[in-house]
Amino acid sequence: MRNLRNQTVSHFLTAPRRFAIYGTGEVAEATFRALAEHGLKPNAFLDADRTGEILGLAILPPEEALGLDLVVTAGGDARDMTVQLRADGFEGPVLDLTAAHDDRAAAWFDDVRLAGAAGAIGRARNLFEDDGSREVFDGLLRYRQQLDPGDLPPAPPDLGHPAVPGTDGDWALVTGAEEDECLALAEAVGPEGCVHILEPDPMRLEALRDVAATSHLGARLSIHALACGARCHEPGDDGSDPVPGVTVDEFVWDTTSGRLDRLEVSGCDAMAILDGASATLSEHRPRLSVDLSISPSDLWEIPTYLKDDFPGYRLHLAHHSQGLALTRLYASVSRS
Repeated sequence: MRNLRNQTVSHFLTAPRRFAIYGTGEVAEATFRALAEHGLKPNAFLDADRTGEILGLAILPPEEALGLDLVVTAGGDARDMTVQLRADGFEGPVLDLTAAHDDRAAAWFDDVRLAGAAGAIGRARNLFEDDGSREVFDGLLRYRQQLDPGDLPPAPPDLGHPAVPGTDGDWALVTGAEEDECLALAEAVGPEGCVHILEPDPMRLEALRDVAATSHLGARLSIHALACGARCHEPGDDGSDPVPGVTVDEFVWDTTSGRLDRLEVSGCDAMAILDGASATLSEHRPRLSVDLSISPSDLWEIPTYLKDDFPGYRLHLAHHSQGLALTRLYASVSRS
């Protein structure tokens, strides 16, 4: 954690104060162990629903944070935790170490990277159509710098954006989506629509096929064992054979005779998939939902790429979680 190039975390590690970890689950225990490696020990744990002890420390209700200098959140509800603390009168700093203590997430909280991309970030911010999207953009950047979950925007109850609605009869293509997202999209396209799903992972393929077989919406789902954005998928950890790869352009040409109304890119390398969809984006202008949560620079690079290479797209941004995941770019072209 000391290698994390973030001033907020560095100050916390070098100037420890009286603090508690908010949360008592597995993430809280992992955070406790990560801090212990740096000689830091909390004074207590906080939990709104649990009492007693954990790891030899008392579990206190959140309102007792008033006697502390700082609170570290460690759980999937970091923003809600922060809102609760503020409502209870805690005015000190709140630091979300849910992901930051994991070296794999270090790039997301890298002040040097953010400073080096300041020009690109500023340009991307101005590409969004509405003030709400720009506020989401600003909040996400503040969160990456300060790690204060209170900077995250409130998560909408559902995926999607009102400016980029689905319509009955849509033909949609999905890469990397979860089963519930695929079913929600199948509901949205209606009985005349269809949802093509590209998935290379055998276990996820099995789960998707089980859902399609048991849901009344299954007839609208067409599941393909294909990797998107590349020519082939690497062999699985179990030694399974590589999965054939296809670009969006190839799939649309071969399978839907060029028609595509909606493209949903989730949980995979969005830039590679969009790069392989250039003909489709230029000619057919499908509405887009793109996950910006895979690479730290996706937040500013993908909006810029779309605006530069496919003028006419109107961009909107929403964040659907209380952490790093589920930042979505929504885009559409006016049909008038």
